[in-house]
Amino acid sequence: MTGSEVHHFHREHVVSHTNKLHPTQRNVLIAVDPSKYANHAFTWALQNVCKPTDLIYIVNVLPHTPHGHLHTDPTHKAHLDAVEAELEAESHALVKKFCEVVKKEMPEVQFIGLSLRGDVRQELLDCAEKVGCGVIVCGTRGLSALGRAAMGSTSEYLVHHASMAVVVPKLIEA
Repeated sequence: MTGSEVHHFHREHVVSHTNKLHPTQRNVLIAVDPSKYANHAFTWALQNVCKPTDLIYIVNVLPHTPHGHLHTDPTHKAHLDAVEAELEAESHALVKKFCEVVKKEMPEVQFIGLSLRGDVRQELLDCAEKVGCGVIVCGTRGLSALGRAAMGSTSEYLVHHASMAVVVPKLIEA
């Protein structure tokens, strides 16, 4: 595949800029979302982790939204479908935005942008394992122990469950 193309796979949507004539040596997954913490981790990864010979996976995961019994009511189903479509479009735009930054800042680097659906922690881990990543980079919101226990920390989960290196650059706010 050359150039930038969009592909649709089940619930994954891919934006890619790859060149089979230039093999890569390492796969790097960078988890992205709209937060300033993810933006910091992304920028930090480009400056400190990514090399010209890497294949970078830029991944956004939308959590499952339970529809349950609401599918029986056509009005609710139509509304939920519209919300789902909007969330999916926002995820795609976000991934494309980060891919454009890679293309501008590191034009020689190959990348694949993915928009996935599911449990954020498990989808990131499964994706990294599936594509053979050597490292995962993700942001942290700096939750307290209570916050991590209540909400669950994606970065903490990845650090404890991933078989590859996980880098969590902390955003130091002034």
